[in-house]
Amino acid sequence: PLIRDPQPPRPHVFAKAPKPRSDSEDEPRPDRADSGVSQTVSAGLQHSCGLRTDNTIICWGYNLGGLSDVPVGPFKAVSAGTGHSCGLRTDNTITCWGNNDYGQTDVPVGAFKAVSAGQSHSCGLRTDNTIICWGYNSFRQSNAPVGAFKAVSAGQVHSCGLRTDNTITCWGYNRRSHDHRGGGRADAPVGAFKAVSAGGGHSCGLRTDNTIICWGDNGEGSDIFEGRADAPVGAFKAVSAGGTHSCGLRTDNTITCWGGNRYGQSNAPADEPLT
Repeated sequence: PLIRDPQPPRPHVFAKAPKPRSDSEDEPRPDRADSGVSQTVSAGLQHSCGLRTDNTIICWGYNLGGLSDVPVGPFKAVSAGTGHSCGLRTDNTITCWGNNDYGQTDVPVGAFKAVSAGQSHSCGLRTDNTIICWGYNSFRQSNAPVGAFKAVSAGQVHSCGLRTDNTITCWGYNRRSHDHRGGGRADAPVGAFKAVSAGGGHSCGLRTDNTIICWGDNGEGSDIFEGRADAPVGAFKAVSAGGTHSCGLRTDNTITCWGGNRYGQSNAPADEPLT
């Protein structure tokens, strides 16, 4: 039988599925993205956030607990997590909002150049290239290692960082795969990388030769997330590990996804390059 990953209790904002809202209800944020121009986007569990070209953030979707109640001010990056979101301001400080049951929105003081919102914890890359994480820490996913980094990714109950020497280090929960043959989600492979993404029970990295490798629980025997760590061959320039699937942006600007597909999440649009 499959063994489920340990998880913190889900934030109360997800205790029930969101109820449909009528047009007459007074909502502080829209239920869907408007037609404004944005420069980046980040998708969380049941909400999404976009960074506009005027450096303001707009979020939409499920809004209980303040998920979409974005603070005012100019930002230069945004990350949507499970029950909370974080933004990097233009003054290099971080502001987080939403559910705070485990302190995941209690941002430490200091100057940062990147932020990543996970399930119930968050991580930031300081301007001195060190990483600090905060929030839920029962599996040590917030115990960032020492050293110099240039990227960080907060996953479900683990985190990963890309060091300045292009190697990857991951930390947190590290149960081996269901078939006990593969390594854990925190067992980063050796080699040179230029990007990393921490997902649910797996992680993915983009090597300097533009190939993708994923590691961790590959979901053997599960119709929900089997194959999420089976990265396809080919040349890529970006990768993102989700909860049950993964996606990569190829060098020809097309997208390929793999892993669980119960809801069509791995059915990337065909022959529609992102330009």
